[in-house]
Amino acid sequence: MRNELAKSVIGTRRLVLRPLREGDAPAVFAGFNDWEVMRFLSSPPWPYTLADAESAVRRSLDATTNPDEELRFAITRKDALIGIIGVRHRAAGEHQRAEGYNIGYWLGRDHWGQGLMTEAARGLIAHTFALTRADAIYSGAFAENTASLNVQRKIGFVPYSETVLYSRPRDAMLPHVNTALAREAFEKIAA
Repeated sequence: MRNELAKSVIGTRRLVLRPLREGDAPAVFAGFNDWEVMRFLSSPPWPYTLADAESAVRRSLDATTNPDEELRFAITRKDALIGIIGVRHRAAGEHQRAEGYNIGYWLGRDHWGQGLMTEAARGLIAHTFALTRADAIYSGAFAENTASLNVQRKIGFVPYSETVLYSRPRDAMLPHVNTALAREAFEKIAA
């Protein structure tokens, strides 16, 4: 399943989600070199460099053979990388459920407010449920990231716990909301 998912190209109404490619590092760097994007993320360094982007893309290319790596997909619109969405079969952190698929994502600021992240997340979630026997998919966001929590709510995610999570870009422990999406709930909403 992992190899099949890792090689997937997922089309939605306005987007194509495809595996990252070696040439994607400059676009990843451009998106991550925006504090308004980075301040809501937990693990990337800040400031973010082109070398960081190149390393992230290389790790993504290794994901088919390394089960600890997140499977990352470029969110593309008209062939331009506008964000990344990823899925991994492990908890995102020690305070999230230990077992199950977890998604994370970011979108370049120029593309906010257009429903694109909701569309991308629905596409990846539908594909993940189709290829796995997962009964739920997990996610979450820092409590102040209401836009991301709204994306999750629209898809059917519900909060299941609150915790404090480290934000590397902000070098601070911040309130975090953990969310879960049951397969059955997603299928009802998607129908």
